[in-house]
Amino acid sequence: MRFTVLIGGGFSLVHLVTALNNGLAVTPQMGWDNWNAFGCSLSQSLILSTASFIKKTGLRDAGYHYIILDDCWSSGRASNGALIPDSTKFPNGMSYLGNQLHADGFGFGIYSSAGTKTCAGYPGSLGYETIDANTFASWGVDYLKYDNCNNNGQSGSQAVSSARYAVMQKALAASGRQILYAICNWGEDKPWIWGPSVGNSWRITGDISDHFNTAYSTCPVPNSGGYQCSVTQIMSMQATISSYSAKGGWNDLDMLEVGNGGMSDAQYVAHFSMWSAAKSPLIMGNDMSKLTASGFSILANPAVIAVNQDPLGVAASYRWTRNNVQLWSGPLASTTGGSVNDVVVVLFNNGGSSTTASATLSEIFELFDGFISSKLKATRSVCWIGFRAFRDDYAVNPCDGMSDVPAACNLKHCLFHHHDAIFYNRNIDLFDNNFGGSTTADKVGTVWWSRLDWTDTV
Repeated sequence: MRFTVLIGGGFSLVHLVTALNNGLAVTPQMGWDNWNAFGCSLSQSLILSTASFIKKTGLRDAGYHYIILDDCWSSGRASNGALIPDSTKFPNGMSYLGNQLHADGFGFGIYSSAGTKTCAGYPGSLGYETIDANTFASWGVDYLKYDNCNNNGQSGSQAVSSARYAVMQKALAASGRQILYAICNWGEDKPWIWGPSVGNSWRITGDISDHFNTAYSTCPVPNSGGYQCSVTQIMSMQATISSYSAKGGWNDLDMLEVGNGGMSDAQYVAHFSMWSAAKSPLIMGNDMSKLTASGFSILANPAVIAVNQDPLGVAASYRWTRNNVQLWSGPLASTTGGSVNDVVVVLFNNGGSSTTASATLSEIFELFDGFISSKLKATRSVCWIGFRAFRDDYAVNPCDGMSDVPAACNLKHCLFHHHDAIFYNRNIDLFDNNFGGSTTADKVGTVWWSRLDWTDTV
């Protein structure tokens, strides 16, 4: 993978910010939104049938909690200013829809824009924040995606954008209902700086497209805004700002394209894996009726979801790029009750051929806090973990697994996640302290990662 922006040097692992602290999004939110697959072609029937599928297949219990109606659901405003649902699309109204979703164990999400009109030209909430927040609460809404179209020029600085989005945040807080607040201003005016005190998540780029590594001129990373952003363009932005995510407020890399057909299964594996490690909200954006077995296995992978939903709430950080292979790593809560965190390590290859990459412990832990860094003494810095990374279309080469690691590294264990779309859900092997011998696994996709649990002794 080639990044537009490369990070040189270190920065603090987590920025100290004033969090919204509304009790929501303690881990990144998960769910489904109709926009990527259906656009304005949404209806009560579509929403309820999709929810039924998500529940029946176990995806709800895997964590996909919110069902979100995107743009084009309204038909105007009543004489009192309240939004009116389109009765053709939603013949039983929004309260009915919310009740049905709640009965099936889902949260009910809805869309509006911090502008006079939504992006599709329907009534926006700018100037109507209080009445709209109260209307949403009366319908049983649990989640608001709040867009940035037609904002009457109320942008251009952090102060102006923050103030505009804060009006709706205050209205939601006063509505008497807990409503997760997802800011969708495309990264304009650096919402990762002011967003934590206003919302539960904030988009960092323009809209995602169903493409892996195309450098679209319409997506001006590292500048904000635009549209048709590829996976690698979004990751290049995330590489510079990963430290702003924390419990209750997350960098939003946009909806998942898994299942929409524009990428290979291996690229969807990489897409989902990187979104998970980055602690992005995981909002599916596909037509569930067309979801293949391989697509399902990607979205349902419990080990990868567990990294995204890890209670420590720290996003993996970008370390380096060498020969089109990137290293990302970050701390996780200990799975063994130890005093030292587990670690997620991701190597990401977007080159045109198979390659070999290695990472030292000092590189993996470069941006960690002093508690962990203090454990990395000179003898440990020479320990290394061997990886074989592969091209992003299915390679036939077997994976050599992890190289032998000297006993001096004193590792407890490693959960080895070897990802491809077919066997994505089952290749998790437990190794002994010294990783004796080697393993083989099935053909790979783009991402090879591991979860490490280090002892707290040297």
